[in-house]
Amino acid sequence: MNSNLQADCDLSHAIINYLNALLRGKLAFLNALRQAAHPDFKTDDLMRTEKSLETVSRWSADLAKRVPLMSTSWSMPETFEAKRALDLFSERKKELNQLAEKLERILSQSPEYRLGEDDALLVSTYVQFVYGQENFIKGYIEYGREFGRPDFVEQYSLQLPSAANEIALANWLLKELRQRATIGPEYDARLHSATYLLPGYLRMNVNDINSFLAVFEPEFTYEMADISRVEAQRWQEAGFAPKLSGYWNAFRFAPSEALQWLNAGFNDVVISARWRTAGVSPEAALRWIECGIDPETSAVWHKAGYEPSQAVLYIERGITSPEKARQGQ
Repeated sequence: MNSNLQADCDLSHAIINYLNALLRGKLAFLNALRQAAHPDFKTDDLMRTEKSLETVSRWSADLAKRVPLMSTSWSMPETFEAKRALDLFSERKKELNQLAEKLERILSQSPEYRLGEDDALLVSTYVQFVYGQENFIKGYIEYGREFGRPDFVEQYSLQLPSAANEIALANWLLKELRQRATIGPEYDARLHSATYLLPGYLRMNVNDINSFLAVFEPEFTYEMADISRVEAQRWQEAGFAPKLSGYWNAFRFAPSEALQWLNAGFNDVVISARWRTAGVSPEAALRWIECGIDPETSAVWHKAGYEPSQAVLYIERGITSPEKARQGQ
């Protein structure tokens, strides 16, 4: 395969695979809504999603025959199919932004004040996230095998076990939601752990979509990342390029705040968001990390007033909560 065709195939696969992951995730989301008898489920939406997936599957089959969907030599989409792909991204972007706003309102409430349909929406969105993630990973493994990219196979195969664990959790959450009239503390805790960052994940998807929508532009700008002119100046002054700004902004980091986490050595936006939600500073997070304690566990001990060096002594003795520590167990 010549280099131009390889580049076109790589570009086409990136677009097709991401669309497939988005739509497979949406299909799982809709099926979860249906199982939970959520009022947002619409049969028409399910049928449209299945139809869109048929189109994406056809593009994938063409690519396997070395017929790319798009070309790196284009300055704009030159075929109806290419335009359709970008339209699918635009449609999904609107849906994800709306869903992120809904989830933020739900997650701002205490579990005891949430409606049953709120929990159903949280679970269904988590189902969407994990199934989309699995399809994304498998898409790169398949592409790597088909197109002679062992680096893709190796890189993404490492992510499969974690993805499988998350799918198992999503299926358990959905099953318990359907079978139990009341949800107890254990369920609430596992649901919170799975879903509290979902609005940020959805906006990360939107930031990826924005970059695909700008695929034929000479550069990706702050405006394309949906960052206002005023905020763009702040991100630029802090040294963040537009796409990176979009990822930090997805979790509602201010530029100065994101810079603090970066300067402390936290290059991963999601990990930074987990530690911030735990209620600790970047410097304190490093101390918890040194003790081998994850953000979610540290949040419990930190809230109870324990330092990392204190908490780790209890945890190493099998004492799993501050309450048991106070009881001397």
